[in-house]
Formats: sequence, structure tokens, C-alpha cells
Amino acid sequence: MRISPTFIRRSIFCTAAFVLCLVVIRSAWVSDDAYISFRTVDNFVNGYGLTWNVAERVQGFTHPLWVLLMTVTYLFSGEFYYSVLTVSILLTLLSAAVLTFRLASTSTAAVLAILALIASKAFIDYSTSGLENPLSHFLLVAFFAAYLSDRKFEWARFTNRLDKKALTLALLAALAMVNRLDTILFYMPALSFYLITHRSRRTLLSLLLGFIPLAAWLTFSIIYYGVPFPNTAYAKLKAGIERYDLIIQGFRYWKAGFLNSPFTVIVISSGCLYGLLSRSRHLAMVALGLLLYSCYIVPIGGDFMVGRFLSAPLIVAVAILSRHRFTLSLSSGTMIATTCLILALGWPFSPVRVGSDFGTGEEIKFWVKGIGDERAGYYQFTGLLVQSDSTTVPNHKWIREGLRAREWGDTVLVRAGIGFYSCLAGPKIHVVDAHALTDPLLSRLPVFTPKKWRIGHFRRVIPDGYLATLESENNLIEDPSLAEYYDKLSVLIHSDILSTKRFIEIWKFNTGAYDYLLEEYIYQPRKIAFTNFRRPRRPGTPYLSPGCMVVRSPGLLVEMDSTYHARQVEVSVDSNDRYILHFRLDSTELGTARVDPEFVRGGLQVSTVPVPAEAVQGGYNNILITPEGGDETYSIGHLRLL
Repeated sequence: MRISPTFIRRSIFCTAAFVLCLVVIRSAWVSDDAYISFRTVDNFVNGYGLTWNVAERVQGFTHPLWVLLMTVTYLFSGEFYYSVLTVSILLTLLSAAVLTFRLASTSTAAVLAILALIASKAFIDYSTSGLENPLSHFLLVAFFAAYLSDRKFEWARFTNRLDKKALTLALLAALAMVNRLDTILFYMPALSFYLITHRSRRTLLSLLLGFIPLAAWLTFSIIYYGVPFPNTAYAKLKAGIERYDLIIQGFRYWKAGFLNSPFTVIVISSGCLYGLLSRSRHLAMVALGLLLYSCYIVPIGGDFMVGRFLSAPLIVAVAILSRHRFTLSLSSGTMIATTCLILALGWPFSPVRVGSDFGTGEEIKFWVKGIGDERAGYYQFTGLLVQSDSTTVPNHKWIREGLRAREWGDTVLVRAGIGFYSCLAGPKIHVVDAHALTDPLLSRLPVFTPKKWRIGHFRRVIPDGYLATLESENNLIEDPSLAEYYDKLSVLIHSDILSTKRFIEIWKFNTGAYDYLLEEYIYQPRKIAFTNFRRPRRPGTPYLSPGCMVVRSPGLLVEMDSTYHARQVEVSVDSNDRYILHFRLDSTELGTARVDPEFVRGGLQVSTVPVPAEAVQGGYNNILITPEGGDETYSIGHLRLL
């Protein structure tokens, strides 16, 4: 009795898919960042629009297609946790099915492809997590299966005048870019090559029509939000971090990825090299897209979640390698499969080895310059296998804090960890994101500490009067330039969507007409009246206590009510830092003095500084305080003359 190849393939897929499903379920978890998007979904379903804070039209998510998919799911289920895990696992199995039945050239290649997915910690970790990765994985394998296929495309008979393959490729790429815009790098070489090799108006028209979903979303985004890109993009592009520092961090991300999952990086490198050296130009274009995306990770600084940006390259690399026509005997195939399993089982952090106790041992200590194992950090609270009859699912303290906050009523507060808390706190709580991912004004301001940051966590200084502005709905921002800028920004996020005035402001805002206002705020010293800055501070006062002034890089300008000739000044500063006092008469500098307090843990240190003789003789009416060095968190408590 002869067994058909189709039956063999299906048996292989069912077995491999069962093992893959078991491993994914054992590792299933949800991240705090996923609930950032879920807050928007909850607002949308409850009639508040696609908003983060209901009072502001701000796109606080990077994956519109994933948000729309979760919106449909949430409408039926009424909950997020089990819904997102179910959708993620189904998409992962669909991706495996496409790899097995549409991409793998032989049954052996199909088995090895599934084993590679199982052995990759990056892929398994982000096959769930609540983020958009599973949908990106599915769209990637669907696109390359269509791109590398020789079959005729008969899915739309009404499009006989169009290039159906081009239309299919463009539609899948467009959906993938709506899901996450930067994935364009995977698709660009293949689409460009297809257009070059099928030069015709028919092909060009088909490609353009396929990109309608992307064009529709960008148009909606400009009309609804006032800007084409997510607020998260502006928060990272406007952070003020040196490009060199980001590049170094990007290389660290690849290093962290290798240390956490060597198999993942080896497969990505092998797939890229095999595809580029392949005789197939089509396969080379797939590999070129993989190379472009892998390189793109470096200048953006990677991410704080180890493996998150490597899961998509991994599945593309596996798709490339699965095209190789393995001609192996049963014994050779078994030997290779056994080797893969040994590699998968041998690594301490292997997804095959870990169980419900993951995150309680050595894996939680994994940390490379701000890059951590997020699943290890959250699994004990949000892992599927550790959920019990707790009153909250997932069982995390931020979930419980958010539920308690829901009872407070209307209020404005500042948070750094915003996902679980903000989603469960509900629409009445206006949450200001200290890392600016969801805040329209803070995302345009530079990072609080340009030399001390964690990738993806660029903390901003809250401008004076900003919180009062949000509470009162009147512009109470103290800096005049920033106040004017916020007035312009408010038209985009608050006024009637279809008003003529708003469309004019959208044009001006996106063409940089108001950037000078930000520059005036960023590059001009912060000002304070001397009469409001003379109350002495005790040593040890916390450097961010009420009344203390955070000093940005341009400095703090203390404006005096008259000309003084005092010989000494007393100043309290953060004891971890050094400062320069510039004594000036109007804009003329008369001399400088250095403040270098003794290092004391626990807040401000009081120092007495002699005034330069020239300043004493000529008199001074303002003092500019500039940071010279330290831990990058500069703060002044008071200044008075002696």
C-alpha cells in the first residue's frame, strides 16, 4: 500500500503543530505594553473613539490592524486576556500551516521549519505576549508563499484586467504595513523586483490598488489624529538621543538576542546568507528584505524587550531555508531533527524546557544595558499556566491598582508603567504617560536625561502648568513658547474633526510651521523669579520635592528684582551633580563660580559659593545655573544671597 505524499505532509504538520501548540501554550503570557492598546480598544467599543485619553485624539498604538482585530474580538468576548491568547495561538498555527503546505519544498524541510520555530525563544515568546507579532508572522509567510508560488491566482474573477498576483502581494504587504509600518523593509525588495520584471501598466495599477488599505489608514490618521504616524514614533524621534548612542544600543540588542537565544540569531544569519547566495533571484529578494530589516534594528536602538524585533526576521529566515530541497534519508533527517532538539533543549532559557516556574530563577536576572527578558519578568503574573481563581486575570498588582483607581472619578495623574493600570482604571482617569508614548505634548519634547535612559523608556520633564492645564481645560502652561505651541496642538486633538480651521492647522503642524516654538522652549533657559526661589532647603530634601526646579540642558535663569553686590550665595543642589553659576548683568556675563557638592546619598546638598570679584563690584541682576556633569538628573532647591 503506497502512502501519498499529501497524507505524509498532513501527518507531519499535525504532529509538529501539536508540539508547537503545546510549547506556545506552556509559554503563553501577556505583557503590560499590550494593555496600552487594549485601553484604546476599550474606549472605542464604549463609544469614546480610537483614543488613549478620551479627551484627546492621540494614536497611542503602533499596530492599527491588530487593534482593529482585537476590537472585533473584544466585541464578542467582552474580555482581553483569554481572547488575545486564543487569537495569537491560532495565528501562530496558521503561520506554521502556511510554512508546511505552501513554503516548504519537502516534508523534511517542513519538519525542520517547525522544529526551528519551536527551538527559537524569540519566536515562542512573541507568539503570544498580546502584541502584534503573531499577525505580522502570518502576513509575512502568506506574502512570501504567494510571492514564491508558481500557481495561478484565481481568487478574484472580477479582476481579469488586473495582475492578480501583483494585487495579492500588494494587498498582503499593505495589510502588514497597517499592522506595523516598519515591516515595509521586508516587502520592498520583493515588490520592487516584481514590478521591474513585470513592467506594465497592468502590474503597476494592480500594485497601487493593493495598497488601498494602507492609503485609507494614513488618510484616516491624518483626518482623525491630525498626523500620519503613531504618537509613539514622535516620542522616539523627538527624544533628542544622539544617533551614535542609538546605534551602539542597536548592536547591544543583537548581542542580547544572541545571549538569550543563540539559535534564533544563527537561523536568521543562515537564512539571510542562504537566500542572498541562492540562484533564485526571487529568494534573494526575500533575503534582501530580511537583511534590510535586520540592519534597521541597529540605528533605532532595538527595543527593551529582548527578542521582540527578532521574531519576524526569524520566521522569514525559516521560510527561506524551508525552500531548500532536502534530499535526506530517513536516518539523516532523524539525525538533523535530533540535533535541532538537542540545541533547543540544551540552552538554559529554551522555551521547550521552561515550565510554570519560569521567571522565578536565573532567567529573571537577564539584563543587557536596559534590555530584559520581559516574559521572565511578567510570566509569574500573566502566564497562562499560572492563572488561578484570583479575582483579577491576569493576577498583577497594576491590574488591582487600576481597578481601585476606577472608583476615583475624574482625575489627572502621571504614570510610567501605563498598560495594566490605565486600561483597568477606565476612561474617567486621564493618565499622563511619563515616557510620552501616549501624550501628544510630551512626545514632542526631548528626553529628561539625554545621557541616562533605557531604550523605549525616554522619560520627559512635565512642563510647569501642564497638569493644571489638563485638569482645568485652560492653557496654564507657564512657558510662553510652549503654551503657544500647545494651543496649536490642541486644535488637532480637541477641535471638531472636519472644521476648516483644523485642516489648516494640520497642514501647518505637519510642515513644521510651529517647530520654532518648541526650539525656543527647548533651547532657552528656564526662568524663575528670585523672590520665589529663596526659601532655604534642608540637606537631604528629595531632589524632586515640590518647589525644586529641574534643570534642563540650557540651564535655569534666576531673575532678580534689582542689582545685587552680595559676596556669597547659598544654593541647594542635587548632591550627585556639578553646576556652574553664571553671574550676569542683563545679558553680560561678569564671572562664574563652580558648585561641586560633596556626594551624599539622599537628596539635596547645601553649598556656599563665593561670587566672583568682578560681579561683586559691577553688580548682577540675574544668575544662570547650568549643569556641568553628574547623573543627568539635575535639580536646584533654592538660591539666596549672603
